[in-house]
Amino acid sequence: HNIIIKFNKNDPSIEETNIQHLPFNLLYNGFARVSNYLKVSEKQSSIGNKTHLYSAFRGVKLVGEKLEVPEGFQGYIFRDENQDSIEDNDHVDNKEHDSAPVNKQWEAISKFNDLTYWNRETIPSDFDKPVQALKSLNILAMVNKEISIEDIENEVNSNKENNKGSSNTTTKTTIQSTPTKTTITTTTTTSTST
Repeated sequence: HNIIIKFNKNDPSIEETNIQHLPFNLLYNGFARVSNYLKVSEKQSSIGNKTHLYSAFRGVKLVGEKLEVPEGFQGYIFRDENQDSIEDNDHVDNKEHDSAPVNKQWEAISKFNDLTYWNRETIPSDFDKPVQALKSLNILAMVNKEISIEDIENEVNSNKENNKGSSNTTTKTTIQSTPTKTTITTTTTTSTST
């Protein structure tokens, strides 16, 4: 399968939307007037300074929390442009069609800066999957951040400053840089007197 994503973050037709992540499957995926279905009340948590949201849907008590998309990120909702034509042809039994690779074309249809996720009768916690997913974005950004030679030299100098005054410790750092890679060798020698 190939996925082609059509996306222009400056497209004025991509409007802000309100995302509700429910803890069950509705057999519906799309826009809905949330205010018609969820009557939400807020209550300050006795633990920490979080505000929890309370509602019910079809007799199920829901407890939720609003999550902000981390700084430097933007949430988008995509739609498969071909989904309607695929659903229209579901009744066709064509072996040649089944073996051919399917190209999916996704287009951005809305964006969001926060989302509300709901648990079934359970107070939200930092260990819930939506919270962990958003936290992982910050971790991934830091792991994939490009490190410059300046950053390395600053770290080396910082280590040297931390070791000043300790006459028994010697640190030697060598930085070798080529267009394709940078090699850093740090040797720390500590001598003890008896």
